[in-house]
Amino acid sequence: MGYVWQKSQIDQLGQQIRKRELRLKELQDQNGKLVQQLKSMRSPQYLQERVKEMNLGLAPSQPSQVWYLKEPVKSEATHNRELASRQSSPVALNE
Repeated sequence: MGYVWQKSQIDQLGQQIRKRELRLKELQDQNGKLVQQLKSMRSPQYLQERVKEMNLGLAPSQPSQVWYLKEPVKSEATHNRELASRQSSPVALNE
């Protein structure tokens, strides 16, 4: 009696595993399709088409509208102070 029950349980678990593997494969396929869709929707051509379809009136910026900012340069003293503060700060250990 116990042997038959055990074999029945093994069979049921095997069926559950197969169903879940199929579901995992379906979800992986769907995820792949959604990744491809996202890539295509981020393309400049797609975005330009959508702007035209929605009549947003957007256009590329003119050179006079673009401001280029220089990256601030850290002085040697500031850099040294940052390093010193990192090295002297206590490190908490998880116990």
